Amino acid sequence: MRYYETVNGPGAAAAGSVEKIRQAVASTEAKVVARARVQTAAPDLGREVARLWAVLRGLSLAGFVIAAAAGAATARTALASADDTTVNFFWLLASLLGLHILSFLLWLVLMVAAPRRSRGGVLGGAVLWLWRQSAERFGAGAYRTAAAQALATRWASGRGGRWLASGLSHGLWFGYLLGALAMTLALLSAQLYTFVWETTILDAAAYTWLTEALALLPAALGIAVPDQAAVLAAKWPGSAPTGDQVLWSSLLVSVLVLYGLVPRGLALAASVVLAWRGIAAAPLDLSQPYYAQLAAQLSPLAHATRVVDNDEVGAAPPTAVPDLEVLPPRPPAGPIYLLGWEIDEPATGWPPPGTPEQVRDLGRRDGRAELVQAIAALGEATAKPARVVAVVDLRQTPDRGVTAALAALRAAAQGRLVLLLTGATALHRRLAEQDAAARIADWVAAGRNAGIDTADMVAIDLDRRADDSRNRLARLLGPAP
Repeated sequence: MRYYETVNGPGAAAAGSVEKIRQAVASTEAKVVARARVQTAAPDLGREVARLWAVLRGLSLAGFVIAAAAGAATARTALASADDTTVNFFWLLASLLGLHILSFLLWLVLMVAAPRRSRGGVLGGAVLWLWRQSAERFGAGAYRTAAAQALATRWASGRGGRWLASGLSHGLWFGYLLGALAMTLALLSAQLYTFVWETTILDAAAYTWLTEALALLPAALGIAVPDQAAVLAAKWPGSAPTGDQVLWSSLLVSVLVLYGLVPRGLALAASVVLAWRGIAAAPLDLSQPYYAQLAAQLSPLAHATRVVDNDEVGAAPPTAVPDLEVLPPRPPAGPIYLLGWEIDEPATGWPPPGTPEQVRDLGRRDGRAELVQAIAALGEATAKPARVVAVVDLRQTPDRGVTAALAALRAAAQGRLVLLLTGATALHRRLAEQDAAARIADWVAAGRNAGIDTADMVAIDLDRRADDSRNRLARLLGPAP
């Protein structure tokens, strides 16, 4: 069901079901996924997703058969010679395993040295490309298109897609090697071959060393392999006894299995497991604007009765108000953002004095459209925000819209939102002490309802030009030492 939330457009769902999801005690992501399950389009999308998976399985099976046929053809060609009986052993191995070894080593290097840049394999990428083409060309209807877009988006992001492409590539190579092994065994069973290692510039010592290196693992497993005498005897056609050909055949088959099928099979199994975990369990990117707004809609805190509104005048303020003079702990390394939400420009200007140069200023925003722009700016960042500071004005009255906006910003900030309350001096000049305290309590409640921890709430009067305000803002926005 994660795929459906990747499709553009929220769809429709029963109001009662959404209300139950909103009140459920669960993470934001769990609520988003649960909401996707009650969409009216969910059954149709589910059927299309299953069909597209079936198309991918069909393409993979067809590719496996073609790869196996190619491996068998390669083995048949490599074992053919002028008289169809004498074969250069090392040329045969290079023909059967050379490209496999090069591609496997390249895949290992890319997955270890540059895992984020690796596409997972050329062959697997080709299968996925064919899948996309078939999904677009032979699919019809909005649900098929939406399901294809959702699957492609999930595969294109994160590690799951790379491991899926890796698994497809290893599967095709496994089929190629299996076909080559089957054809090799069939030909060895039906015809007598003489294996030699003819050379022009190398000496016998080089081929003896190479043979011993190849035979090291098979010999350790108890497989019969050529000894030094057999290697020397195979220099020229007809110079080796017939019994030695059995040893060369044993080495050929064991090398195909141990250096070909076994590593590909292990890589295939690992890729399938990691692809399944990566695609099925990868978290949704809740920093995207759509998810940020959806998180606010699904949060029961956005509808809490403590937010001051026209129908709640006279409600009792919360009893616990944190010490707003205490600054939150220093943020971790990473980008820091500053945003003014529905505030006038402070008397000291914007950005306020004390703002470090490296802080990314999102400006002063007001209204839904500008909120979406601010969330989009956070979502475009390549690194996770270390801290997002949202400045609000204590002279304003917090309502449900403010709470929903703060909840959306907190989701986009990935839980690292700090609520900065400004305007305390003007508030106390305008209201009586008890009313000013109630207004501050209302803002604290709004922050809590938006999911902001009280430790991440602080009061700094940005209208004051005092050094204390400037220094406190600099510490709030400064990175950890």
